Amino acid sequence: VGGYNSAYERDGFRMDVGATMIQTPAIMREIFAGFDFDLDAELDLIPLDPLYRVDYPDGTAIDFRPSVEATAESIGQVSRRDAAAFLRYVDDMHELETAFKHFFVDGNSSRRRYASADMIKLLRSFSPLRSVRTVTDRYFTSDYLKTALSFQVLYWGAPPTRCPAPYGMVPYFEVTQGVWHVRGGINRISQALGEAFATRGGELRLHAEVETILVGGGRATGVRLAGGETIRARAVVSNADATATYIRMVPADSLPSWFRHRVRRLSRSSATHVTLLAVPRNPVTAALPHHTFAMPRDLSAVCRNLFERNIPPPHFCAYVCRPTATDASMAPPGLDALYVLVLVPERLADQ
Repeated sequence: VGGYNSAYERDGFRMDVGATMIQTPAIMREIFAGFDFDLDAELDLIPLDPLYRVDYPDGTAIDFRPSVEATAESIGQVSRRDAAAFLRYVDDMHELETAFKHFFVDGNSSRRRYASADMIKLLRSFSPLRSVRTVTDRYFTSDYLKTALSFQVLYWGAPPTRCPAPYGMVPYFEVTQGVWHVRGGINRISQALGEAFATRGGELRLHAEVETILVGGGRATGVRLAGGETIRARAVVSNADATATYIRMVPADSLPSWFRHRVRRLSRSSATHVTLLAVPRNPVTAALPHHTFAMPRDLSAVCRNLFERNIPPPHFCAYVCRPTATDASMAPPGLDALYVLVLVPERLADQ
């Protein structure tokens, strides 16, 4: 159970093979509550400190922690000026969070409160037409900080120069709301959701390849499996990518030709290469926190190669998850489980 969020188990090791961290567990609590399940009773959520470490080739490191002040202190070891800028960034993000909540969630706030010249300027700077890179350029002078506050979007398949500016709030939410681990691995969430679904009468069909999404009357009406079985449904949710869903599974005569043409022309995000390692604990691995991101000081060359030239970057962006830093159940005693993810082009250019 889990698909992308599944796990690999062998010889006492348990390793997540997809997602490896949790943010905003309040959303999961709401989902579980819909099944009359108490998330905190079902799963052991462990807050992380540090949230993660950003390492650079020259030995510089920045620890992001579940405290604004502690994170600013770590940033101050690299740049005192950018430590002060980080505090301004957090203050501005808090104002934006409040404004967005009042405008789009509560819907009952007076617009006059946010009509000051400074707030209008701030809101304009976070327009979706601007990029995450414009956000980091607004606050920080050091390339270390510009990278540390923007690399997160790489793992959603977009370079900071092309990802909409509102995603520049992600580090703020991480520092103020935390990053979490589930004891036993993130796949425990999928298992618990599967159990909750089954207790409400749901049926999970695993290893049942969908060949066609059935369409009738302008809406999806079910699916046909590779073996020929037809399953009718009031709604169909596809977790496959747009190309697989609309080009391979939805019949061609069920979609406008212009739409299929646009889907075929979609540019793809970067890909990843994941390696799972089981190693004896040693001074090197023991020094690793739960999450480490090895980044170049300047992301521009990496992004050009990944997203434009389709060739391996000069400096790899590597993410290392060491769950055994927090959770001893992920490996036998004295051993470490390591999940190593490297960003690569979605295809290699002909050379």
